[in-house]
Amino acid sequence: MDTVFATLWKDLVAAAGLGAVGGFGLSLLQEKGLEMPHWDKQTGVKFVDLGFIADVLIGVLAAVIIYALNPPIKILQLVSVAITAGLGGSAILKGYTKGSAARKQASLAEMYRAAATDASRGVNLNIVKARLDDLDRAAEMAKRRWGPR
Repeated sequence: MDTVFATLWKDLVAAAGLGAVGGFGLSLLQEKGLEMPHWDKQTGVKFVDLGFIADVLIGVLAAVIIYALNPPIKILQLVSVAITAGLGGSAILKGYTKGSAARKQASLAEMYRAAATDASRGVNLNIVKARLDDLDRAAEMAKRRWGPR
């Protein structure tokens, strides 16, 4: 296997470093600016939000994966691919997560609409109430997983 810096390890470290630069760049480009790590207490659950460090780590991972799948031959290819992977890796995962949350919300909205239609048609109110209770639990789980919308 051809390498840019004579050894695979040097190439991987270079790709990881450049992916970190791309992830940091993505953090700077986001609407909120550079988000610092902090404790988050949404919906009663306490967890650490890594802020820009998460973008940097995902950028590193994306750059190393891209390097492993398609090793560059020249330094310019390594630099451009690793930085682009760092920029795009976090954005792709965030887009997927937001898309999943939107699909779940659309599904819940459709279920609420069906329950409201049943209630307006005079279906047994105990059945409608049980369905709404199930939907409330599902909505609470979605809120915990993806945060309030």
